[in-house]
Amino acid sequence: MTRDYLALKIHRELVDLVAGAKSQDEVLDRLVAVFEETCVASAASILGSKGGRPKKSALNRFSGGDSVSERVVTETDSDSEKTQSPAETASKRFRYPEAFEAFWTLADGKGSKANALKEWQKLSAAERELLAPALAWQKLTHDWLKEKGRYRLDTERWLKYRRFEDEAPSAKPKPRTPGAGLTPELQARLKHSQEQLARVQGRLPLDD
Repeated sequence: MTRDYLALKIHRELVDLVAGAKSQDEVLDRLVAVFEETCVASAASILGSKGGRPKKSALNRFSGGDSVSERVVTETDSDSEKTQSPAETASKRFRYPEAFEAFWTLADGKGSKANALKEWQKLSAAERELLAPALAWQKLTHDWLKEKGRYRLDTERWLKYRRFEDEAPSAKPKPRTPGAGLTPELQARLKHSQEQLARVQGRLPLDD
């Protein structure tokens, strides 16, 4: 048996593996058997009538320094990676934390998501509790609503500038009724003063 014969057998077994005619375990078992058979025949050819154990260098000449099983597994893994799309490969490498994903959705994420994550990770657990309440009222402001948020800060800077610590605008106080909260005596005196002022301004007739 020659080295070309070994290469041909390996090629055939790999073709069966790719075609699905045989399982990976079956192909590996067959390759090991072919390899052992070839090594024995080659050793006998090298040693001739001297007998004895073949030298390690002779075995490496046929194996190429690596085991057949290692090369098959490596090639199979390489082929599987080639069939994956860039998006699938990237998704396996990194996934955003679920808590950040929830915040990003609530904040109508704008700008670089990766940079926003860096700022989000700098926040403590207590600071992250402030994000949702702040977004609840800020999403109703003019800057947020005008032209679909065109003029609002992107999410990264919103976190960096700590806009979640802004105070919500308080409701406009109701106009107070003059004299509210005064005692009856003070209310009477206030009413008398208002009447006197109205007479001076000509809105009421003067007392005789």
